[in-house]
Amino acid sequence: MTIQEPSKNANSILLSTNPNPSNHNLREGESEAYFAFQDYVSTASKKGGRVKSQTNSNTIDALAKLLGTYPSVEPVAVKFVAELWDMSTYEIRQSVAKASEILDKTQQYADALGSLAPKFEADFNIEDLLPPAVASIIQDSCDRSGTDWKSSVFLLLATTGTLLGSKIMGHSGVNGSDPIPPNLYVFCCGDTSSFKSVTSNKFITPLRQLRRMMNTLRKSALEEAKRLDDPAQQKAEVRRLQDNLKDYISESLSFSAEGFARELSKQKARSGFHLHQDEGSDLLACNRYGNNGNSGAGVQSMGLFIKMLVEAYTKELTNTFTRANSDNNIEFRAQSVTLTANLQLRFITEILDFAEDSMGWTSRTLVVESKAKEGSFGLNTTDPGDASIDPIQEYISTRLIPWCLDIDRMAATQTDVLGNVIDYQVLHLDRYDGAQTLYNDSVRDRMEMASDMEAESKEAGLRSFLRKTGVRVIKFAVLLHVLETLVGKRFTSAKDGQGNQIRTPCSDAVHAVTSIPISKETVQRALNLEALACSQYQHIADICRAAPSIREAELVREATLKRLDYVLRKIREHTPIKESVLKTKLKGVKGFSREDITSAVVQLERQGCITRLKPKGERTYYLTYVRDLRQ
Repeated sequence: MTIQEPSKNANSILLSTNPNPSNHNLREGESEAYFAFQDYVSTASKKGGRVKSQTNSNTIDALAKLLGTYPSVEPVAVKFVAELWDMSTYEIRQSVAKASEILDKTQQYADALGSLAPKFEADFNIEDLLPPAVASIIQDSCDRSGTDWKSSVFLLLATTGTLLGSKIMGHSGVNGSDPIPPNLYVFCCGDTSSFKSVTSNKFITPLRQLRRMMNTLRKSALEEAKRLDDPAQQKAEVRRLQDNLKDYISESLSFSAEGFARELSKQKARSGFHLHQDEGSDLLACNRYGNNGNSGAGVQSMGLFIKMLVEAYTKELTNTFTRANSDNNIEFRAQSVTLTANLQLRFITEILDFAEDSMGWTSRTLVVESKAKEGSFGLNTTDPGDASIDPIQEYISTRLIPWCLDIDRMAATQTDVLGNVIDYQVLHLDRYDGAQTLYNDSVRDRMEMASDMEAESKEAGLRSFLRKTGVRVIKFAVLLHVLETLVGKRFTSAKDGQGNQIRTPCSDAVHAVTSIPISKETVQRALNLEALACSQYQHIADICRAAPSIREAELVREATLKRLDYVLRKIREHTPIKESVLKTKLKGVKGFSREDITSAVVQLERQGCITRLKPKGERTYYLTYVRDLRQ
């Protein structure tokens, strides 16, 4: 419906039409709002004696807003505008309904935009995140492979957490809180061929080599155990070896939740176990086995695998799986789990919930974009004569692994008040150099930010992520502290009976790590890492939010190409062909209308795929095939 302009006697109507709000039982606030609306219309109507069409629209919008806030004003306000414009109240109400619908949708967009949290800034150099010696190794490796360093930083920390297990844990200093193991869950995200595997292999390869070495040693120990004379002693020794595995890493393509739990429980007490998926798009496939992902009646539940990871994030695993047959029971012995996976962007939302995170699973993960170093396209090459291994692999194999294995040999020398053996060490923040104060103030700021966001209904998923800041910073601080104590340490090298090269630190790793508290400088680096983690969380969440529309646009584009190709193939089959004949053949086929066919023909001519000529004396065009769509 077109809104008409006011009649020529608009000013007189404004003077004479002034319904008394008191006759319509309007309250004081409603009356004030109505008179303000009248003043607005009066001012607009006196511009040259006529109200422009834009002003008409603005008046209806103003009326819709007024009625949205004060519905009881509707009779008097609608009557006022109807008499002003010499229209029926029905027509005015129809216009207001359309305007209200538009305003509601506009408000929905405004509310959605208003729900976004401010962008986290994390413009750090790698030296702001890691000890300088370690940072230079990461940088050299990334320069060599032409990849971005951000994912390498988090993967190095995750690998360190695997090697430490729960032998070294951190404490936040908060009364009543428990020590936190340094394990991490890291997802490297990117499109196909974004160098996810190139980056992750630098860290996974040394763990594979460590597993092979430990398997060789275990096989040798099993052979010696089988040579024991006493059958009972032989059986006990074999059982001991099989229940204290040192696999460190699992790369199972497919696994059930209970199968993984059993494999984890067989690892040595307090050891770390690293689950890596080079293609992690089907990481949660284990939820499809049995009833792990469904609680019945169609209600989606957390699932055993995710439940295990959620619990393992803030404490070492000490749970049990009780079965009717006690031989099938599973009992953990303070092991910890590290998870890394390479995820293609289109599968991320099937694994992580950035919108709500109702299960608390997404807030426990770190997501980071994996990509080529800017300008390199991942095409950096090395001189074939340079046979040296990647700097990261060399660092992990020759320094980090021997250092952490020395910590793993920590002897249990104390017991707690209940008589339990203490076979781990807890690191604390330095209270004298300001580390504890810096941690407390920074975490308190994040908690206040999360509370403010909740009050403003902003990003529930990010709020959940921010509330885990305290836990992540302690994990980062412990891992950085271990890396810092390793700087400058010397090692001796010798071969064992199996021919493996064994490197041993010249100094006591446990004493070096535990003799000093975590410094303020280390906590500041941990806070920088936390800022980077928040920034990457927002970045990946924004990419995933845009992904469906990008995919939809690609699908629409592909569907359009298919229609163009179909028209072109028909022209090629009957070339030359009259355009009128082509329209007769195609009209109604695959939803084509005559207008669709004309548009396709015009575009094919512009692309040089056909010629479209009208011979002299003819009333229609002749179409001739020239080439395919792709040049």
